[in-house]
Amino acid sequence: MSSLTWGRRYRCRAVFAQLNDWLRSQGITARRAIHELRKEAGSIVATQSGIHAASRFLRHADIQITAAHYSDHKERITVPLGAMLKPDNVADTPRREEETDAKASLRA
Repeated sequence: MSSLTWGRRYRCRAVFAQLNDWLRSQGITARRAIHELRKEAGSIVATQSGIHAASRFLRHADIQITAAHYSDHKERITVPLGAMLKPDNVADTPRREEETDAKASLRA
């Protein structure tokens, strides 16, 4: 037992030291490397699942805390219109050769 009195010893100190060393070896230079890991995890959850999921994941007391620090709009939003326009059960019809030849001559 360390010189700390009973009940004051932090049981995760060795694990956190190993994690801190590993984070430093991965290039994390922030003063609080483990907190930086938590922030990055929260950012990933916010990007993939939304700000409400990130708030629950990070155990913030209020959604405003999460909204102030994590952006929900990191990914570019796209709508898969191509998938909506052509159902899976529709087959492509073969083009007639003269249509293809006429379009090719217009391009030239």
